Parts: sequence; C-alpha cells; structure tokens
Amino acid sequence: SEDIELGADGTMAVGGNFTGTLNWGSVAATSNNPSDEYYVIKLDANGDPIWLNASFSDTYAYMYGLAVGADGSVALGCEIEGTTIIGTETFTTMPGAADGAVVKYNNDGSFAWVHRLEASTDDYMAVFGSVIDEAGNVYITGVIGTSVTIGAVTLTHAGSTGKGFILKFDASGNALWGHLFESTESNYGWRMVELSNGNIAVAGGFTGDFTFNATIYTGNASDGFVLAYTSDGVPVWLTQLSGASVQIINDLEFANDGLHISGSFYEDLQIGDQTFKKELV
Repeated sequence: SEDIELGADGTMAVGGNFTGTLNWGSVAATSNNPSDEYYVIKLDANGDPIWLNASFSDTYAYMYGLAVGADGSVALGCEIEGTTIIGTETFTTMPGAADGAVVKYNNDGSFAWVHRLEASTDDYMAVFGSVIDEAGNVYITGVIGTSVTIGAVTLTHAGSTGKGFILKFDASGNALWGHLFESTESNYGWRMVELSNGNIAVAGGFTGDFTFNATIYTGNASDGFVLAYTSDGVPVWLTQLSGASVQIINDLEFANDGLHISGSFYEDLQIGDQTFKKELV
C-alpha cells in the first residue's frame, strides 16, 4: 500500500497499486494485465471492506497518496499513461507523456469526479498528494512538466525541469485557484495536510534557489520544505530542511500538539537554528 488515512467515523481508506487480481475479503478487482492499476479500499472500524475501486489501464495508473473528508469521501492523486478508465471517464495520453489525475469518490464508493492534468508529447505530470478540508474542498500537489489548464485555472512555466504546485477544487470538482512553486531548478510537492486554522501545509523538495512569498531559499544537494497557504491561496510561511546532502520528507500529519514530519537525511539536517547530526555507531 502507498497510503492509509483514517476517517472521522473510524473507517479508513487504504490505497496502492496492483497487477493481476486483487482480493481483499469480500471485494476484488482485476487489472488489465500486465498493467499496474491503482486501488482504493474503504474499511470499517473492524478492518472489514466496505467498497473497492480501481483504475483500468492498458499501460499503467499509479497511485501516490489519498485523503479522506469529514463526510467520508475519498480523494486520490495518481499518474497515468496510455489509455486509462477512471470511473466513467476514459483518458489517452500523448506519445511518451505521463498525465496526472485527481479522483474523488463519494462516501459510499460511487464515482464523484476526476480531473486530468494533461501533458504534451514527452512531458510529465503527476499528482502526489491531496487533502480534503472541513468544507469538502479538495487540494492537490505534485509536479507539472510545462503547462496545465483545468477550468479557469492555468499553471505554466518556461523552465526545462518540473515544478511543484498547489491546486484547489470545490467539493463538486470546480477548479478555484492554483499556484506554481518557483525555483531555479526542479521542485515538487509530495504530501498535504489541513492545519487547525484552516491553512493548507504542503511538504516537498527542491534543488537550486526556491522563492516563496518574495523570500529566496538557497538549496544544497536536495532540500526539503514545508510551506503553507491560506484557503484563499495566500502564501503564509515556509520552513526549509537543508543540509550537506539529500533531505527527503516522506509524510506529514497534524495533531493537537503541532505538525509532525517524517523522512530521511544524510550527514546533517538543518531546520531553522537547529542542527541534527547523523552519528555512526
């Protein structure tokens, strides 16, 4: 499994990828062999399956992260290539391209909506993380190759490397606003969480110089970041995880005592005025 999220009613959503036939208790799904498909399963508080949904692709549909709303709905981010069926929609990517997609299912497992981040030939898009806020709005993050348009929102850059982003949709799937993450080299968004004040935090990584809210953050080999926007898309703050080598953020969660981040680092890790050293034993 790639991700697991708990619902307010004690249920949980589990998502990942499979090939062949997936059996989980009383529910099952079959891939378009030998393609990789994503799956998402809703389990009750006892771990018994309530429903299962999966993609159907002739190449692959790879799921990265999911989110559960207060109403029990589930959103997931994925990457697709070839011809892929998601819910009632069918998408075909351009030659050599990979598209991103965000999918929402209702509490009962019925298909709600999907949006594709369509890539041009030999381009790359992916949706890595998502979160559903208390009002039912869906936010996503990931990486954009060059340009993407969803509804009235267009995100574009002229760089030669992928850039991270944040996009907001209302509960019905209408795109409301979006922002690209600015850096001189590559960057990406990986995981998201809603904070107690309604702001949305995004964790990711970058190389080169990263600009956020008119401040430039100079990266080393590969630095991590956690940044926050208001629900209206206003940038608020950024915390940089830096060091002499690679810093990788794997996940973040918000609890009553603050924001919790997990990941890995090599040699040393600098967060604000604190330095953490790797000790060999």
